[in-house]
Amino acid sequence: MSDREQLRWNLLEMMRDGEAFSRPQIAEHLGTSLPTASALARDMLAESLLIEAGRGPSTGGRPAAIVELNKDFAQAVGISVSRREIIGVLTDMNGLILAQLGGQTEGPFDREHVLEQIIDMTAALLKSPQTRRPAGIGIGISGIVDSDDGVSVQFPYLSDWHNVPLGNLLHERFSLPVVIWNDVQVAAQAALRHGAGRLSDDFLYLHVSKGIGLGVVAGGILLRGHLGHAGELGHVVVDPNGPICHCGNFGCLESVASPPAVVAGAIDALGRGVQSSVLRKSGGRTEAITIGTILEAARENDRLANNLLTTAADHIGQALANAANILNPEMVVLGGILAGEEEGASVFTDRIIRKLNHTILPALAGKTRVIVSPLGPLAAPIGAATVVIDEMLRRIAEEELTGHPEPSKASEAL
Repeated sequence: MSDREQLRWNLLEMMRDGEAFSRPQIAEHLGTSLPTASALARDMLAESLLIEAGRGPSTGGRPAAIVELNKDFAQAVGISVSRREIIGVLTDMNGLILAQLGGQTEGPFDREHVLEQIIDMTAALLKSPQTRRPAGIGIGISGIVDSDDGVSVQFPYLSDWHNVPLGNLLHERFSLPVVIWNDVQVAAQAALRHGAGRLSDDFLYLHVSKGIGLGVVAGGILLRGHLGHAGELGHVVVDPNGPICHCGNFGCLESVASPPAVVAGAIDALGRGVQSSVLRKSGGRTEAITIGTILEAARENDRLANNLLTTAADHIGQALANAANILNPEMVVLGGILAGEEEGASVFTDRIIRKLNHTILPALAGKTRVIVSPLGPLAAPIGAATVVIDEMLRRIAEEELTGHPEPSKASEAL
């Protein structure tokens, strides 16, 4: 970026929280002169990127005019895809949800059905009355992703899902820019832009759902790694003699501590005659046992449920402490089922936090805050839409617009 392009990007970045600023405040934040700040604001007002937001408080003279990001400049579709659920949202520039579809997966779970749900959901959101200037489509999907080529390399729950060109499929169907990221990374990006990132520039985002993943934010930047695969905490080996993982290794964290692993442990124990209310709560059918069933039993002090959750939480808390010892975050943010996807998940969350605090370096134990993500199960779809907006604004910063884009030309802003 040139110096001017960098200033434009920095100005857009400071506006992302929805806060309004005067020209003098812009100059101070950007470390530039008042005339330069005024020129930047004037140009972005002409482009409709910014809008006037009244006047700020008086400091003795006439109150200064203030500007803010135009939240209605464009909208973005964000869809999260996991074995557990497929959720789509339409958001404005500030990450506010304008429309929402989907939920827990239903019907056959195969490649054809999943692709059909993604396409139908995208089409429905783009037809929403709130969609006036679509910036693009963001997909956050479980497994390994090649973001550069827009390819879902491997979706761990479907044997016939390999190197699916999601980006091209959606771009050809809707003629809009498409961004494909891992679902945990987009959830961490949502936390950075719209959640914990407002409290800290250095945090870990722990996502526990069918799998276990980690988002690493350092200095206000999400670390994605060389190939975009950073954060695979679920594939840290915690028990070399443990069960085989779907990645091919033995004893990965996911294979011993993920919700499916906890459910498998309950089914195995019940099959060997262990007495537990888990079986009764699942209607006497082991195939009906879910992590929710086990959480419910644990809240009622069922021994098997408590032991299974404690063992899993200890493994997760240990792995999280190791990551915290290496990266020294100011904060740990808990997402997935730890953030409201399952009723009563606090019984699991409390055990993870306890193990984390018992294992992390003593010097860090009292100085590493742990919070539950306020975005809950919507973190990933909001994050997918957020990445679309990020990419659009970066392009705009580098290629100044000459005016407000027409709705049919909005995708060209990317």
